[in-house]
Amino acid sequence: MRNTCIILILMVMNFCMGSSVVANPSDARPRTDANVFGHVVDATTGEHLPFVNVLIKGSRIGTITDASGHYMLTNLPEGPLTILASSMGYALAEIDFEAELKTTKEVDIHLAPASINLSGITLTASPTASGFRYQPDAVFMGEQIQRRSEPSFGEMLNGQPGVSMRSFGSAPARPVIRGMDGDRILVLENGERMGDISETSADHSISLDPLAASRVEVIRGPASLLYGSSALGGVINLMTTDIPDQWDANVSGVVSVQGATMNNMGAGFGRVTIGRESNAFTGRFALRQAGDMTTPEGAVPGTSMSNYDGALGWGINTERVNGGLSFSLSDQSFEIPESVDVPEEDVEIRAQRMAFQGRFGKNLSGQFFDQAQLRFNTTRFHQQEVGIERPAGQPAVELIGLEYEQYAFSSTLTLQHKPVGILARGALGFSLNGQSLDVTGDESYTPGEQRFSMATFTFQEVPLSNTLRMQFGLRLDFQNSQALPNEVFPEVRLSRNAFNYSGSLGLNIRPFEGLEIGAQLARSHRNPMVEEIFADGAHLGAGVYEKGNTQLNDEIGHGGDVFVVWERGSVKMELTGFVNDFANYIIFQPTGRWMSLRVTKFFSMPKARPAYMEMNSVWGIRLQIACRGNPLWTGYAAGGSSIMRPTGTCPLFPLSAGATKWNMIT
Repeated sequence: MRNTCIILILMVMNFCMGSSVVANPSDARPRTDANVFGHVVDATTGEHLPFVNVLIKGSRIGTITDASGHYMLTNLPEGPLTILASSMGYALAEIDFEAELKTTKEVDIHLAPASINLSGITLTASPTASGFRYQPDAVFMGEQIQRRSEPSFGEMLNGQPGVSMRSFGSAPARPVIRGMDGDRILVLENGERMGDISETSADHSISLDPLAASRVEVIRGPASLLYGSSALGGVINLMTTDIPDQWDANVSGVVSVQGATMNNMGAGFGRVTIGRESNAFTGRFALRQAGDMTTPEGAVPGTSMSNYDGALGWGINTERVNGGLSFSLSDQSFEIPESVDVPEEDVEIRAQRMAFQGRFGKNLSGQFFDQAQLRFNTTRFHQQEVGIERPAGQPAVELIGLEYEQYAFSSTLTLQHKPVGILARGALGFSLNGQSLDVTGDESYTPGEQRFSMATFTFQEVPLSNTLRMQFGLRLDFQNSQALPNEVFPEVRLSRNAFNYSGSLGLNIRPFEGLEIGAQLARSHRNPMVEEIFADGAHLGAGVYEKGNTQLNDEIGHGGDVFVVWERGSVKMELTGFVNDFANYIIFQPTGRWMSLRVTKFFSMPKARPAYMEMNSVWGIRLQIACRGNPLWTGYAAGGSSIMRPTGTCPLFPLSAGATKWNMIT
């Protein structure tokens, strides 16, 4: 598999190098000796800017500035020309000049700093927001989220290329990326771990209402470099504006409502922001109520849900410091049918989460590390699994058989450095994570766990030409985990120290406008969870008897991705191929035994190698009727299809997945 991935990368590199050579082929053009050279500098500080794209408008003649900000273009066509200079964090500069035969002119370019437009940049994939991609991703925001609005993030993202969902109903639906679930998929809130337990079982939900998200980013493929050793399958980052980052000096707000007939669902959301010159305050609320789902054969009992969600936040933005703090609360309850044949018995999940989040960034002008950002998220999470019996003509009887209480802390410090040598802007980071989970109740099927980890990582990019860029990174993780005994597992003892490393190497090529090609090789490492090792009991919410395995080993993954994106006008097409190779892949399979419930056990497979091809196409038509520039009516029609097919067979992953969606909004 490694040889296959290396061959794929070399093929892409060969194509990329061939394309990048053509980008500025001075020897392939008529020899005019009409040349231009100069420096690109920061308009405010006078600092020379390396790795700036410098192009002749309307042509493919271009280059990038060297480490001293110098550029030179040779053998230009005679006549009036326009130089375009662009760099992340600066406004586009256009300089007009006259190219003359056998004449070399000096033209210095001054770039004005500007705020970065992040609408099309996947922040989760790069700490520097460079805009270059090395693995498949997707960004949803604003109107896109409204069109996809569903009761859960699993349903919202279901059908995207490489994304499906696991579901015990609408509420606990959680995204599955490339057939992987659990803690192999990290679900983040504003770049940090959420502190809930949605990854531990299929009956646990993500503790954030989809209405609260202002932006959702999906990274398909290994993302262990930036977010920890367990992110073998990908990352989903749910971004809110509880800490405001942009605002006007006034009062603004938004209100949204939803409804559905399938389960008599009603939902509402509201946000208000009070902005001042350098700081702002914001508050939001969301509520959702739904009854049992209905089918052509009648209602499905035990599928109702209820969510309440709210937050208060404060933001600051000055020349040197930006960021803020927020406090949020969520309260969820949803039912899971215990047995289709016994509708008077079901299980209700009740969960509450409190979170205190912060984000602060600082500009360090004149320093090698010129930007710093600190993020943190502290949470308390509490969940009860309540068995409910409703005898005919009698009051309901409740029994709390299983209870979770978790305190968690997640933080990341990222330092961005200036371009140096052959390196473009890069980052050095440090992360600290800790959690303490207590599991109590007569139906506890696993002990609790206390986990602490700290890590350091680096992310670097090397511009090889004005169309070709390379990325590489390394992450070192130290983790200590300890099993916590409870009344069902009083004798359990486990204390383990682990040192893991993850890395990635990627290429990005943009041979011409509208076409982008990317590739990445990555290594990831995952330690078994405590329930995978010690579970021994009936888990009523999941409807199985879970059996752990103390012989499990660490999972080691090696993955390769290659993607091609072509976009023209309202049409966008993406083709992705990937292959993963896992050693000691942990699976959860039935044993064929029954102990009041089906017995399932965690096993470790020596080898697992899924290989898939993903295809995606999207089109959109927008029609607007306006009078004197004022929109009177806007219509939007969109269609798309995605499909994932295996190029090999593997019993661990779905063999195929596909979706076709059509939307029309007026």
